[in-house]
Amino acid sequence: KANVDLPAFREATETRFERGFDLVVGSGRDRIPVEAKHRVEVKATDIDSFAAKLGRNGLRVGLYVSFRFSKAANAKIERVFVEGGTLIVPVTVEELMNDLYPDTAK
Repeated sequence: KANVDLPAFREATETRFERGFDLVVGSGRDRIPVEAKHRVEVKATDIDSFAAKLGRNGLRVGLYVSFRFSKAANAKIERVFVEGGTLIVPVTVEELMNDLYPDTAK
């Protein structure tokens, strides 16, 4: 097994576009940043921060993954889209698991 210095590897392979995001899927102009939080519930302030990060990078679409989204967070996601055209797609861990393992879904 190769010993890879992950921080150095990440630093060498990241572009300015990718910095600050947990993951970026896709390539070229079709890249979509992903924010993943290990919290019981995402709040409106979390969505605000992610929307600002998207804006600083000139992006208009992003995925936000968490266990649950508060009502205020969902309202903020809608406001960010209506007011600025930025689409933040909330994805719960349960939705991901159901998609990955449909035979075990409730």
